[in-house]
Order: sequence, then C-alpha cells, then structure tokens
Amino acid sequence: MYNNKYLLFSTGNGTADPLNWDSSEAALYNVQDFEGMKPSSAQTIDMFFRTSKGKEIVTLGIKNGSHVRVMSALGNALVTGKQAIVPVVDVDNGNFIHKDIHSATIKAYTLSVQKLSGTGQVKIDMDHSPTSMTLCATATAVIDLYLVDKTGNDLTDTTINAAEAEAASTSSVTLNVDGTVPTNDRVLNERIYKSDGTFFGVATSWTDASPDTIVFSGGLENAIADDDDLYRGTRYYILHTLSIPLGSTLKLEGDEVNFPIHKYDLYAKLDSGVVQVTTRY
Repeated sequence: MYNNKYLLFSTGNGTADPLNWDSSEAALYNVQDFEGMKPSSAQTIDMFFRTSKGKEIVTLGIKNGSHVRVMSALGNALVTGKQAIVPVVDVDNGNFIHKDIHSATIKAYTLSVQKLSGTGQVKIDMDHSPTSMTLCATATAVIDLYLVDKTGNDLTDTTINAAEAEAASTSSVTLNVDGTVPTNDRVLNERIYKSDGTFFGVATSWTDASPDTIVFSGGLENAIADDDDLYRGTRYYILHTLSIPLGSTLKLEGDEVNFPIHKYDLYAKLDSGVVQVTTRY
C-alpha cells in the first residue's frame, strides 16, 4: 500500500519569493519514510520523516483542537489513498488534505548551541522537542537541568510577598517586596504568578537593599496587590547538582529531554564551571 506514494508539502514562501526557493519551502517525502505524528501545541501537529540527511519535521498549522480529525484524514490517505502524490499542505496551489489545516513549516535536521557560565539560571532555547543534547564542560562544572511549568497550573511559593500594589504596565516595573529575600535561584528569569495562576511577568533582576525589590523589565501583564504571595512554576529536575569534569561530555538522548514545550520550559543552572550545550533536532 506504500509503493510509489509520496506526501507533498509547500509553505507558500516559494511563491512569495520565486527567485529564492530553498529546502524549507517545499518537500516531497516517500510514505515509507513517515515515522508518525503527534500534537505539538493546541494549534499544531508535528509529522516526522526519516531522510538520508537525518530526521525532518513538518509542523502543520491547524484549527484549534482539530488534531484528531486532521490525523485521521492523514492516516486514511496513507492507507487507502490511490494518488501517487498526496498534497497534504500545498499552500502554493491552495490544496489541503483537510479543511482544518492552514499552513506548514518544514524543519530539517539542525542544531543550536549555547554557552553557560556564571551562576544564574538560563533558559535553553528550543522551538520543538530535541533528538539529543550534549553538555560539554570546558571548565569543571556542577549543573542542574530542569523543567519549569509555564502554564500557571503547577506553582511553587517563592515565600516572597509584594510590599506594595503595582498596576499592569507595558513599561519596566520595580516592585518592593518583603518576606524572604530575593535570590537568583528564587526569582531570576522566572515567570512570576499569583497563587491562582494569574501571570504577573518575568523577573529580570532583583536587589536585596532596603527595601528588597524585584524588577519586571518587560512590565506587568496583570496588576499586583499589596501582600500578594509571589509564585513561580514548579521545577522538575532532569539533572541535579551533577558534576561534569573538565573536558567531559554528557549526552542526553531524545527520551531524556523530550517534553511538551507548550507546558514546560527547560532551564540550566550552574553552581560552578562552564558548559557548552549543543541541542540537536
């Protein structure tokens, strides 16, 4: 049933700039190279393909919550479709395998790199789940690697409280606080919430002067009341106070760093040393 059947994708960008087509704008995959699909957010589905140059992912943009309908249509086309070329998402010609699909993004096998130093927590940048990650210590290091809930549904009390009221703002806000003294580990680069999950903003710096403060340089999405308890997303550790000797590399496979990116962010924090992080997709 798979012989000589191919899946066609185009993003529409090639038609918009016809003199500069590249491999991210159109693709034709043999059905035999299809490895499966799954929701990647409320409005996207990832399709996985095996190619001679490594894995590739096609992300379908879909109507909110239509995952099962779209995946069923794709499954039926793979098994019972009689066309040699099946246009799954052909934006250039206006052909879609299901009415709830509106776009596609083609992602080839790639990697990203980050250098970690200092002692503050750093977000590991990623736009989809990786296939592997390596941590290379260029100076003997002690590292934490953990997931942080970013939905507001799973929170941990920082034990820091607002010492004043602040209105919602698109400008930088410096909030006076009391209770526990702020630290890098408690608040730096954290999404800060009220106990009921109301999102305030991202804490970008702090002081332990008199009074103690937390700075939200991107502003406040919602107002803070005096005496509000400040919460952050709960952490779930993948590595905790792990020592990596100078010149050593730790490799984490896909199942160790695969997580729903719509629900969690991945952070690293050094107690000491320098680490180069290479994330492969």
